[in-house]
Amino acid sequence: MQLLEITKLVTDAFERNGVRCCIVGSVASSRVGMVRATLDVDIVAALEVRHVSAWLEGLRPAFYADEELIRASLETRQSFNLIHLDTMLKVDVFPVKNRPYDRMAFSRVVTDHLPFMAAEDVLLGKLEWYRSGDETSERQWGDVLGILSTAPAFDLEYARHWANEIGVLDLLERAEAQRGLTP
Repeated sequence: MQLLEITKLVTDAFERNGVRCCIVGSVASSRVGMVRATLDVDIVAALEVRHVSAWLEGLRPAFYADEELIRASLETRQSFNLIHLDTMLKVDVFPVKNRPYDRMAFSRVVTDHLPFMAAEDVLLGKLEWYRSGDETSERQWGDVLGILSTAPAFDLEYARHWANEIGVLDLLERAEAQRGLTP
């Protein structure tokens, strides 16, 4: 199975259980920026403990998942992962955060066969990951520059507004300057 087919199994299981989700990370940035290889899939989901058993039932036997760990992760708002057994592809699931920005970003999901985070929000997520990794990941920075270079109909004003709110405006400005996008 291909990466997107495996991802669809997970997002379909969320959908069947009434759980909103969207694809983020490298898979999403490859969709709106420069394509690059990735070893996993990242998904943000509004999964709650009450959904876990039924959701996992829809994924078995294709995926390994530790139900107790998932429940504990949701209680502490931490990420967890699933493993697709035939391919060993890892799917990381992140509970949606409760910041105003995250609620806004989650409301802007673009459905194109699969639910994806909007380009501007993928960029902002990459900037946050870059910052949290001490601004050393060339892959994250390359994803940022790729999105700025190739994303169609990119709303730079929206990105600037929320970059300021979440504390990564300086990084966005640096990326804009590197891409020749500064006014």
